[in-house]
Amino acid sequence: MESSIFLIPVGKSPVHCYRLLCAISGKPPSKVILVVSDETKDSGIRIKNASKNSVENILISNYMDLDSELKTISADSKVNIISGPATREINLKIWFEVVSRFNFMPSIWIDHGRRTKRGNGKLIGEHYLHNLGNKDEKLPLPNVSISIATEIYGIELDHYSSVGELSWNEKESKFYFRINCPKNADVDKQDYALSWETSVKHYVENLRTKLGHHVLKVSHEELPSRPRFWLN
Repeated sequence: MESSIFLIPVGKSPVHCYRLLCAISGKPPSKVILVVSDETKDSGIRIKNASKNSVENILISNYMDLDSELKTISADSKVNIISGPATREINLKIWFEVVSRFNFMPSIWIDHGRRTKRGNGKLIGEHYLHNLGNKDEKLPLPNVSISIATEIYGIELDHYSSVGELSWNEKESKFYFRINCPKNADVDKQDYALSWETSVKHYVENLRTKLGHHVLKVSHEELPSRPRFWLN
């Protein structure tokens, strides 16, 4: 009998999925299945590589092929589903395949943390993974270093240093990109200003494609007040 199987869907916030994986590493599970789509397969691979020192037996399965993967596991195994990440379709597929395959109902885990009531609801206090079947069982989600975050998202900080400073907030699990404004004699040239603006847009769009809008906060230094075209 397998001691403990965990299924973790991988969505568009791969660092969050990594935190969930790290949270269960202390149990430890006998097997973890990262359930991915074609779109999140690369994220799943990077999460697995970043977790190799904390969780040993990690498999990656496309959600459309999950039934084949589960058939290799004893029907009497204890199965745990971490619910929340990824799309509704993927989560429903996990539920269907688990209930169809195993002899016992799975344990359901969700992550929860206290948040402010204003704005986007920033976390205030610890963030935990809770077992819905046992109110006393909860596992803390660790913060993630900038080195792990950049590895999982597949980006390099130096790539953006010519335009601004890219930093990582461990508590919020968000990147902050502070754009530097030019400080040389060329600021008086409109062609230069347009070229700078085009370059900045390229870098920001590149980051948003790689990270997603919800993970990236962009700001910039105060623009020159003269010539006026900088304010257009």
